[in-house]
This record gives sequence, C-alpha cells and structure tokens, in this order.
Amino acid sequence: MNCVVRTCLLGVISDDLTDIDSQRGASARTIWLSIESQFLRNRTTRTLYTDQDFRAFSQGDLSIVDYCRRFKRMAEDLRDFGQPPPRRCWS
Repeated sequence: MNCVVRTCLLGVISDDLTDIDSQRGASARTIWLSIESQFLRNRTTRTLYTDQDFRAFSQGDLSIVDYCRRFKRMAEDLRDFGQPPPRRCWS
C-alpha cells in the first residue's frame, strides 16, 4: 500500500518536489510530510502580510463590486490561514 500511495503522491506534485523526495527513497508518509511543510512553511509570514493588507485596504478607484470581492477574498485567505479577519471600524 505504501508503494501505491507513494506513486500517487509523486505523480501529482511538481518535478522539483518529486526530485527531492524520490532521491531519498522516502515512504509515503515522509513524502506527504515534505509536501505539507513546503506549503505551510511561510504560513505565518503570509498571514501577517494578508492581515496588514486587510487592515489598510481602501476602495480607491475600485468599483464597489471589485472592492467587496477583494475584501471578501482577503477575509477568506485569513480564515484559511487560521486567523479570523479583524473587525473593521466603519466611521
């Protein structure tokens, strides 16, 4: 079963990650943990930047539809990072 899962994982990731993991002859679990670490490594930094953008975001020249769409996307990104969007003061 390890071989089947390993083959599936290596078949769907980029060649760069495949080279890193397949050279080691790693188990399926090791490959999964390597992939996970690649995607989660910069989570804190990305959360901080998204939070900063969220707090400083203003409509500017955007239409109300585009403004709301981008604002919603940033809030969703923060939730995906495990960070609830901050409450904004509307005055």
